Amino acid sequence: MARSSFNSLRELEVFLLYSDAWKRAWKTALKKSGIAYCRFHDLRHTFVSNLVVGEKEDLTTVMELSGHKDIRMLKRYSHTGEEAKRTAIGKLEERLNRAVIDTSLDTSSSIYEYEEELNVSP
Repeated sequence: MARSSFNSLRELEVFLLYSDAWKRAWKTALKKSGIAYCRFHDLRHTFVSNLVVGEKEDLTTVMELSGHKDIRMLKRYSHTGEEAKRTAIGKLEERLNRAVIDTSLDTSSSIYEYEEELNVSP
C-alpha cells in the first residue's frame, strides 16, 4: 500500500505494525489444523474450481462471487482436469450414438434412380 493512502503518520504506523497479523494468524491456523502447506490464495483457486468444474455453475455468477472482473483471469483459476474433459467428450459420444440418422437418401446409386423414384425426369 502506498504511503499516500494513509491520512496520517499514525495510520501508517498502525498499518506497518499490524500488516503481518493476518499472516501470523494464517500460519497458526494451518499448524493447528495439521495442514503442512497452503497459501491463503489457494482458497480462492479451490473455491472457483469447485464452482466451475464440480458444480457446473455459470461463469458470470462465479465471477461475481470471486470478485473477478475479467473472464480471462477467471479461466486461469477454473482449470478442468483431464478426467473432466474425457467425461465431456463421453457425453457427446453417447448423444451421437443415440441419435437416429436417416440415410435413406444416401442409398441410391445415382441421382437418376432417385429421380425415377420421385417420377421426375431430368
